[in-house]
Amino acid sequence: MRDDEIRGLLRDRNPWWRASLTGGDPTRWTDADGSLTKAESTGIEFRSTVLDDVEANGGLWILRGPRRVGKSVALKRLAAQFCASNDPTRLIFMAADTFELKDLRRAFSLGRALTSATEQPRLWLIDEVTSVPGWERLIKELRDNTELGNDGVVLTGSSAAELQDATRALGAGRTRVVNPFRTLLPMTFAETLSATRQSIPLPTQVTPDALQTDSTSRSIEDLAFFADDLDMLWQRHLETGGFPQAVGSQHKRGDVDQVFANDLLARLSTDVMPGEPSESVIDMIAALHRRSGSPFDLKGTAEHLHSTRDRFRARMERLVASFGAIWCHQVDDEGVRRAGSQSKLYLADPLIARLPSLTDPTCTAPDFTRASEAALAVALARAINELHPTRYLEQRAVGYLRTGSGGEIDFSALPISVGSNRTRTCPVESKWVSDGWRSEARSIAGKYGRGILATKNITDLSGPVWAVPAPVLALLLKH
Repeated sequence: MRDDEIRGLLRDRNPWWRASLTGGDPTRWTDADGSLTKAESTGIEFRSTVLDDVEANGGLWILRGPRRVGKSVALKRLAAQFCASNDPTRLIFMAADTFELKDLRRAFSLGRALTSATEQPRLWLIDEVTSVPGWERLIKELRDNTELGNDGVVLTGSSAAELQDATRALGAGRTRVVNPFRTLLPMTFAETLSATRQSIPLPTQVTPDALQTDSTSRSIEDLAFFADDLDMLWQRHLETGGFPQAVGSQHKRGDVDQVFANDLLARLSTDVMPGEPSESVIDMIAALHRRSGSPFDLKGTAEHLHSTRDRFRARMERLVASFGAIWCHQVDDEGVRRAGSQSKLYLADPLIARLPSLTDPTCTAPDFTRASEAALAVALARAINELHPTRYLEQRAVGYLRTGSGGEIDFSALPISVGSNRTRTCPVESKWVSDGWRSEARSIAGKYGRGILATKNITDLSGPVWAVPAPVLALLLKH
């Protein structure tokens, strides 16, 4: 890309520069910005706070998340906030998804030249930088050897594939912030209830080690009064998921917008199975959902989908790296992954599991039992990641355990730190049942002598293993 083309892109994508120079309103651009107007049109009250602490103070932040989750919206809202209270010529926004590495390097140089009137640190907002191979090395070089080391920098991306490279390159003092690695995921169950203004009292959020405490029991008992409402709202969540546009269209029109479903499927196809028809990713998603909650047979699933083991493994790696699924590895009693054992795979948002039936009428709708277990896996993983940032991306946030008698605990007790206290998560078993729950609790009771059985709508706190409705558990874990 030529320098004049890059300059033109920078001028077009930073309209606040012109407004500042002409004495206009530096936030007027928000009225016509496509990302912001689309977010406002969803009809729900949701605003991510993931970048609220960003400043032009020399810090560096890396924000990752799936496509269509709202990363660009978060960047644009940060830009509007900055323009309203700072010199707009200190703000430089660029979308890197059309850049090669040499273009990205020149964009940093040209962006600084175009804002040379200011002598204060700049704030750089670089969208989809992970689409540029080698971006980590370039940012490291520029932070070490140029004025970029004194600027604030926010980088976003839709891939976690190079997480370890980014951590090595940028995590050794170059970020200058306590939590530089951020993740923006689809809305939690609690966030969807708040955004759609449901009249359900939200309990105090607890850490995964505190799910069986006296104070938590009081919150669970209070929510038992809303068991029927929560049951129906949880089923709606298992159909809609947490992508803001999906939640908004369901809230306004009663179901997920078909255009959004098609777009999400197309983007997943591009990320996971580039160059192949969308039918291939539909078949893959449907097969993964049917196998959800069971140790994953890579060879058998590959053969079912008429693929080779190695080819299918690469697709799985791309799916996980694109935030389409999470691994739940088998662990031992200490929470350490068992080498060579089969892992479970959970789709990362309920809407992904529903994409086949939404886009192909011959496909069956997802099974709520499997969808509920997957949603709880993600809720637990997000709660643990809140205590230990990057564990979600590193696929170390949940694990299952085999008992000596051949039983299985869906989500075993894992070591975590809460403040200075080293402790373990409460073990959880997912059984979406409305009766007969005590027989389902035998494995977790025999292994741990305590724990939670996540049910459909039963609340029973009378024994060492508590029966807690899955939606209540999700509300307790993450707001």
